[in-house]
Amino acid sequence: MTTGDDGKTDARADIPPTHDASVPPSVDTMHHVDAQAIRFFRCPPWKLRPTIGDRSYLHVVVMPAAPLSHPDRYIVILDGDGAEVCFLRDPADLEPRSRQVLAEELRARDLTATIQRIDVVREEMGLTHFAVRTDRGPRGFALRRAEENVRRLGDRRLLLVDLDGNRFTIPDVNALDKRSARLLEQVL
Repeated sequence: MTTGDDGKTDARADIPPTHDASVPPSVDTMHHVDAQAIRFFRCPPWKLRPTIGDRSYLHVVVMPAAPLSHPDRYIVILDGDGAEVCFLRDPADLEPRSRQVLAEELRARDLTATIQRIDVVREEMGLTHFAVRTDRGPRGFALRRAEENVRRLGDRRLLLVDLDGNRFTIPDVNALDKRSARLLEQVL
């Protein structure tokens, strides 16, 4: 521990800035961690638990650091108090079971529905109404001013935000069937 000029003690001052494999990872010493050192599991079945190196965490929250531009990469793991435990660059580098558990947890937390097909698009009284099929079943929603509420995220990915703030994504507009693509073109 180090005492500063103001008389306050800072326990973190003596902790090296990089993680040494012989020292258990902690919030103070770890940021990016090799994916092979992380294991995700559920215990009890409804609760996500990670083991990072030789340390296990009881209460964590996982969230994408860049949910719009890179929803499948750059995952932040926070402890029960909201402090960063570590940063995972690419979940694809996890062992298969951990990757599956993490994907399930991220999907359960993500409120964005993925549009798979567009059935109907109609304009009425300044609103654009959609009837779509999503990964969460059929949905209907309305947009006001599509030019403001449809955002391009790269060359092919779109994010649509409806009147209630619900988010819908089209991961690849080129992957839509011809009818859906034609309907989408009407509003873009």
